[in-house]
Amino acid sequence: MAAHETRAPVLQRVGTPEEPRVGLAATKHRVRLDGDAWARVLDACPDLLKQEFTSDVCDATSLPPTSMRRLVLAAGSLVADFELAHGGLARTELNEQIARSPFTRTWALYQRVAAPEE
Repeated sequence: MAAHETRAPVLQRVGTPEEPRVGLAATKHRVRLDGDAWARVLDACPDLLKQEFTSDVCDATSLPPTSMRRLVLAAGSLVADFELAHGGLARTELNEQIARSPFTRTWALYQRVAAPEE
């Protein structure tokens, strides 16, 4: 190598590599939230409803939002069928955590959309 040439710097990785998620279990769950205006909420803002519902479930279970899979929402009363991917938690334990959830974000969206216009 000539005196005027320099070597390229060695590439460095910054951050922590994410370990591959192997062996995740998936459990199926159903939640029902009563209310007469869920069809209106689902029609007006389906993506936001899914986002808020996912946040509420993940807050209740301490799982990341990426654990929510196959979320299907149906109106009448709001019925949500979904799977949670996790490291092997008991389905009954997750159901208990979800049952204790106040679904704060989901209900706040319901109130905003379902509130009578003045």
